[in-house]
Amino acid sequence: MQVAICDGKTNELSSLTGFVRQLFASKRIPLTCYSFADGALLLEALNNSGSKPDIIVLDVDVEPGKGVSAAHSGVDDPMLPEAPGIVLGHRLRASGFSGILVFVSRTTDQTLPAFDVGAFNYALKGGESQESNRSRFEHIMLKAAATVLKRGRRYLLLDGVDRRCNVAIDSIRYFEVGRRLVTCHYADDDGADQEFEFVSTLDKVEVKLANFGFIRCHRAYVVNLGYVVRCSASELELMDGTSIPVGRSKREAVSQAFSQLTGGHPKEDLRVVGPDGRNV
Repeated sequence: MQVAICDGKTNELSSLTGFVRQLFASKRIPLTCYSFADGALLLEALNNSGSKPDIIVLDVDVEPGKGVSAAHSGVDDPMLPEAPGIVLGHRLRASGFSGILVFVSRTTDQTLPAFDVGAFNYALKGGESQESNRSRFEHIMLKAAATVLKRGRRYLLLDGVDRRCNVAIDSIRYFEVGRRLVTCHYADDDGADQEFEFVSTLDKVEVKLANFGFIRCHRAYVVNLGYVVRCSASELELMDGTSIPVGRSKREAVSQAFSQLTGGHPKEDLRVVGPDGRNV
């Protein structure tokens, strides 16, 4: 799942991205997260990228960027709010973004304008009710993630020895082979670890799931790269701490695939960028 967070206050941007990362990791939701301190950088990234974020979190006060104003928001509305983040939201919609928008703010002043942009929800941050606000933001983000996962969710029908199992592909962490059976390691709807043995080969699994972010990292393992948090020459570390070996002949392919997935940055590096595009 891809999440973009845009907030002009770098300390709050860092806090939001860290919170989302920890939240999704605790629920074992695969995540690629991008941080932007300026709306122009976010718009540029969306225009230049082949894929769009599933969820965008916008601070209502974030600057939409040079050249982006109410007059250029794509909406002919004389009552368009002056909050720059709302203007950016309209601009995102006008550029074709149809995903989930979540607005955050320290006040409720922009609640109604936010929903005019098609916001999924509106959350408060900081203030005297910081813990309550944090809890609500957590609820909103998990609900947004569940909505994304339900849209176009694909399943893999596995034939076991005495029964069948229909497993959501995005819930599968990895496959391993042993005793002439393949074991699928996945999470059920409650996030609990599950295993299912079925009759097949890893060669077939590799081919079937090649377009879903899975890669053969070892003669005995096929792993979902979305769950990988660390990649070394000898092993992959998953979100739950599981270590998966990397075969010598697979090292280069695995390293390249992981680098492409993370844009050349390790998953722990949730980058905070300034108006010049450099890390801050």
